[in-house]
Amino acid sequence: EVASRRFGHYVVSRRLGQGGQAEVFYAEAQHGEIRAALKLARAGSAEDSLTDEADLMGLLSHPNLVTLLEHGTTHGRPFIAMEYLVGGDLSALMAAYRRSMKPFPVALGVQACIEVLKGLSYFHHAKTRTGALLNLVHGDVTPANVYFGEDGSVKLGDFGVASSSRADIGPKAGVARGMLSYLSPEQARGDALPP
Repeated sequence: EVASRRFGHYVVSRRLGQGGQAEVFYAEAQHGEIRAALKLARAGSAEDSLTDEADLMGLLSHPNLVTLLEHGTTHGRPFIAMEYLVGGDLSALMAAYRRSMKPFPVALGVQACIEVLKGLSYFHHAKTRTGALLNLVHGDVTPANVYFGEDGSVKLGDFGVASSSRADIGPKAGVARGMLSYLSPEQARGDALPP
């Protein structure tokens, strides 16, 4: 549970989602009109993973990746404030089409795939500030991590299980993380990541 509706200079209003290691809330900055998705480490979870995710997001900047606004610690819990994307995620959109018993629009599916692939291409070729290749693998490209902006933009988010050839980024070698249905072929075979 969140100890207060105020978290840093954000006011939390509702939960957007939760996972094993973190919870995500809709929040607004106390001063100004900034809307954010506030990701908080769950009480008792490994706080390093959220800090690692924030560090990685700080190195990345691309129109098809969710943008980091800030990160820090408040009430003894680390947090990441990210841009809030009003269009929701692809998983919820797919579920809405299923409930209405309508086919998912092919053009929308193709457009979402193209935009996600642009973001992934940048992600896979990202470099440190000194120019060293990070050799990143996202590790969790699922419909729940594909978001839509108000302007129709498509962005890939949730870098919490990203891995790198660098020892200081991501999970330890040989550890597959993410959803089984969406593991990369390399992870499913047990290959070392990244390739």
